[in-house]
Amino acid sequence: MLQSIRDKSQGLFAYLVIGLISIPFMLWGIQQYLHVGGDQVVASVNGVEITNTELQRAVKIQQQRLRQMFGGNAPPAMLEGEAIRRQVLGGLIQNELQKQYADKAGFRISDAQLASRIQSEPAFQVDGKFSKGRYDQLLKAQRISKAGYEHNVRLEMQTSQFQKALAETEFVSPATGGKYLALKRQKRDVAWAVIDPASFEDKVQVTEEQIADYYKKNQQRYLTEERVKLAYIVLDASALEQQVEVTEEALRNLYEEEKEVYATPETRKARHILIKLPPEASESQIAEAKAKAKKLRERIEQGESFETLAEQVSEDKLSAKRGGDLGTIAPGDMDPVFEKALFGLAEGAVSQPVQTAQGIHLIKVEKIIPKKQQSFEEAKGAIEKEYRSREANRMLVDKTEQLLTLSYESPDSLEPAADAVGVKVQETGWVTRKAGKGIADNPKVRAAAFTPSVLEGSNSEVVETEDGRQIVVRVVEREAARPRPLEAVRDEIAAQLKREAARKLARETGEQKLKALKAGASLSEVAKSLGVPVEAPGLVDRNARAVPPEIAQALFTMNPPVDGKPSVDGRALGDGRYALLQVNRVETPEIQLSDSDESALAGIRSSYTRREIDAVNRAIETRADLKIPRPEK
Repeated sequence: MLQSIRDKSQGLFAYLVIGLISIPFMLWGIQQYLHVGGDQVVASVNGVEITNTELQRAVKIQQQRLRQMFGGNAPPAMLEGEAIRRQVLGGLIQNELQKQYADKAGFRISDAQLASRIQSEPAFQVDGKFSKGRYDQLLKAQRISKAGYEHNVRLEMQTSQFQKALAETEFVSPATGGKYLALKRQKRDVAWAVIDPASFEDKVQVTEEQIADYYKKNQQRYLTEERVKLAYIVLDASALEQQVEVTEEALRNLYEEEKEVYATPETRKARHILIKLPPEASESQIAEAKAKAKKLRERIEQGESFETLAEQVSEDKLSAKRGGDLGTIAPGDMDPVFEKALFGLAEGAVSQPVQTAQGIHLIKVEKIIPKKQQSFEEAKGAIEKEYRSREANRMLVDKTEQLLTLSYESPDSLEPAADAVGVKVQETGWVTRKAGKGIADNPKVRAAAFTPSVLEGSNSEVVETEDGRQIVVRVVEREAARPRPLEAVRDEIAAQLKREAARKLARETGEQKLKALKAGASLSEVAKSLGVPVEAPGLVDRNARAVPPEIAQALFTMNPPVDGKPSVDGRALGDGRYALLQVNRVETPEIQLSDSDESALAGIRSSYTRREIDAVNRAIETRADLKIPRPEK
């Protein structure tokens, strides 16, 4: 089979699973090329170590990806804490397992394939062509070695090649596809009753001995929050504006460059008479409307009032009430054709018929308000503000580069970077992972402060906040998490023990009642004895909104009824409740596919492929030598 997979993997890469990976998301393994000895190992995969530095880099990339997905408004809980760390570590382990398996199976990426892949990346192109200068610039900006980047791209391509090969070996016959769709579209007549552990809590008694014993065994669950005090540097364009040197010459040059910005354009007060046209007017309809407009113009030339005619015949009902008055019109306010005619008229003149999307117009210029150019002296305040803003943003770019370089080159102090960029090192009060004041009110700053490298004494990477500030932090004081006293958590523990005991009682009760169901009792009788309702939506499919997903999954994995007797089962739910389940009837449609049903078969093959890749991943992981050290307390 492996030979078959290899044979099918050559040529253009489909990248069925991974796809083309843009710069920010392809760097998960790159830190092995930047790694300095002594880094903590967070996992070992068949002897290949994944370091904490690699993990933190990957976490940061995933955070960036989530921010982009949520338009910069990702929930802080999604970006912080142990959950994202576990998720990303799992991804790194899976990537390494797939890489090792693909390597052992003989998948290879040639230098030519690697070069083609990198050169096709839009981020490295200028005017649609690969730019070596752009390539070098972007890697340097992210402090990534070229060798490390290219190595990691090769690994991504190798893994994708392996996954594509799995996809192309998947075969689904029309008969198999029909059975698969029939099961997917199956409907079941179902019912269920749920036992809530909350109803058992009053029956549970918790002793002081139980509370003390639980506290002793689970002190790590009841810790104070770790907290730190931070030193930090902030680069802020608005603050840099005060450092900008302003000269008369510079302001005058900017004034001349953007003189139009400091001018009020010519405007015109106008009236019109509108003869509407249908959306797809014929030539005869247009000609008829123009002829009508010309006759109106002749009447105006003969002395009739434009305002009076507008009130009588204009089909723009809003302006007609005001004698066709449109108010003051500036360039860009109206249809371009209308404006061209309007701004080509002398004051007091009436236009020839003008056709726009609305219809045929007669336009009259009531008054011309000429363009007014602000003098340099009049505009000087606004010019200086714009000049300072522009120069401050230029300074911000340069100083951010200095900050990035010096905070990295002097990881144990902020002073060299602060001196170079001309700002003071400031300090915060106590900051936890969840809360802080000042700059630490920003979740991105807190996340940077609690990365392992920063907690161990290094400067953070540059954090860019939503308002454009550039911040680097370091820890100046750290207070580790410590157990809270028993007195402070006694009620919390008592409630937890009650919940656990109530869940156990709910499950035991459910299992007893399930035996009664299997012995012939009806679900309604059992539910009545428990004092809980029966939910019976009738015939439903797998995705019915009337059925909670966890219950639906259980109902559709149960055996169908036999000899007209309902199929019954029980299931402990994730929230501690226990569900008694019943399937009364199963309806499976007859679906016959042919080779011509390519769209349906392709969808099924895709589903099968995902399952196949998941199965291969599980098999690889089962056979692997995985070691994940417990973090030091």
